[in-house]
Amino acid sequence: TGKAEFEDDVSVSGNVNIGGTVTVAGAVSLASTLSVGGATNFASTVTVVGAATFKDSVSVSGNVNIGGTTTIAGAVSLASTLSVGGATHLGSTVTVAGAAIFEDSVSVSGNIDVAGNVSVGGTLFTTGNITFDGNVSVSGNVNIGGTTTIGGAVSLASTLSVGGASNFGSTVTIAGATSLGSTLDITGNTSVGGTFLATGKAEFEDDVSVSGALIVGGASQLNSTVTVAGAAIFKDAVSVSGAVNIAGNTSIGGTFLATGKSEFEDDVSV
Repeated sequence: TGKAEFEDDVSVSGNVNIGGTVTVAGAVSLASTLSVGGATNFASTVTVVGAATFKDSVSVSGNVNIGGTTTIAGAVSLASTLSVGGATHLGSTVTVAGAAIFEDSVSVSGNIDVAGNVSVGGTLFTTGNITFDGNVSVSGNVNIGGTTTIGGAVSLASTLSVGGASNFGSTVTIAGATSLGSTLDITGNTSVGGTFLATGKAEFEDDVSVSGALIVGGASQLNSTVTVAGAAIFKDAVSVSGAVNIAGNTSIGGTFLATGKSEFEDDVSV
C-alpha cells in the first residue's frame, strides 16, 4: 500500500492493477495491451510498434513523429507544428488556426472552406466546383477546361487562356491587348477605348456607333442601314446593292457606275 521501487527487471505473468500514479523515468516495452483508466504522464520517448487506439483526449507537449498511416475519425486541433512522414487520412473536420504549409501533393475529396489567404506555389488541380468569395490573384497561367462563371468584376493584368465556355455576368475590364481565337458573342453593350482590329469576319446585328475613324482592311458587308454623320472617305471600290441617300456633298475621284436608276435632286457638276 506504500511506495515501491524496482531497481531491476520486473516480470509479471498476470494482470497488474495500479490505483494511483505510475511514474516511469526510463524506457517501457510492452509486448501486449496497455489499458490505463486514469491520467498517464510519459516523461520520455514512447514507441508503439503496433496499433494504438485513444478513446479520449491526447495532449502532447513535444513532437509527434508518425512513420506510418494515421487515421483520425474526429476533430483535430493543432496549436503548433504537425509533421507527418507518411500518408495521413482525416475523416472529419480539420481546423488550422495558423499558417499551413504543404510541401507535397494534397488530395481533398470533400469541400474546403478557407477564411484567410491561400498561396499555391505549384499547380492547383481541381475536378469539382470552386467558389471564391473574395479576390483571387494569380501570378502564373490559369487553364480552365470547363465552364467558368464570374459574377463580379474581372481585372486581368496578363494573359487569360480559356479552353471551354466562359460566362461573365458583370463588367469585364481589360487594360491590355485582347486576342480571341474563336467566336465572341456579346449580348450587352461593348465599349472599346482603343483600336478594334478584326482580322476575320465580324457580324453586327444591331447599331454600331463609331466616334473615331473606322478602318477596314478586308471586305465589309452591311446588311442594314449605315448612317455617317461626318465625312466618309472610301479609298477603294464601293458596291451598294440597295438605295443610297446622300444629304450632303459627294466627291468621286474615280469612275461612278450606276447600273440602275439614278436621281439627282440638285446640281451635278462633272
